[in-house]
Amino acid sequence: MTPQVALTLVILAGAMALLISERVRMDAVALLVVLILVFSGLLTPQEAFSGFASPAVIAVASIFVVSAGLFQTGVARRIGKTIIGLAGESEPRLIGVLMIGVALLSAVMNDVAAVAVLLPVVVGIAKQTGIAPSRLLLPLAYAGVMGGTLTLIGTPPNMIVSDMLTERGLPPLGFFEITRVGVPLVLAGTAFMVTLGRRLLPIRGTRDRTSPAALPEELVSIYHLPEHLFAVRVPAGSPIVGQSLAECRMQTVST
Repeated sequence: MTPQVALTLVILAGAMALLISERVRMDAVALLVVLILVFSGLLTPQEAFSGFASPAVIAVASIFVVSAGLFQTGVARRIGKTIIGLAGESEPRLIGVLMIGVALLSAVMNDVAAVAVLLPVVVGIAKQTGIAPSRLLLPLAYAGVMGGTLTLIGTPPNMIVSDMLTERGLPPLGFFEITRVGVPLVLAGTAFMVTLGRRLLPIRGTRDRTSPAALPEELVSIYHLPEHLFAVRVPAGSPIVGQSLAECRMQTVST
């Protein structure tokens, strides 16, 4: 083993230890590894930072922008609620529709964002139907990963592989070129979870674990909030800054 290989293994082990400990942010660990590789002489500055100009990196950043747009405009959330509304209260049907739906979302947006869109909806459905959230959230996570195999932009590794093919003089992957593999994978994974896999899903309590994740409309009902909420903006120079509602004599009028 050469000294360069030994040093590389030490740096890799240190990075894994930091990631597992979660004491340092993942992006900070990645940049730290790059800097160590440069200062140790294992990589030149050009080699270390060439990845930031890679088309795959730019494409991944663009997917996050599109995903944020779908999330903020409510398009993805509306699609998610429609998908869940078609399933009814049957657990097998819920798992099947949920997995197909999140796989389709994951094919056109980041898989983490796709799961995040449906997460509060699934928790709400679990409360309404009495199904343990763990029996729906695990299939949700699995389908999000499998959905990344449906299109080229489904997951960042797909674009990285396509970029590597281009660098080596080979034609890049087409947008739907991997779909022929992804569709059978999603269907097989969904069929397994609906049948045999459903028997292996854990049953966790719902009362204590889901209360912090209550939906806004549920909070209104739980705490008997009025149907309409109003916000009052207090300017910086107002004389009531720092006063409580009682001290500033602000009253509500019901009509």
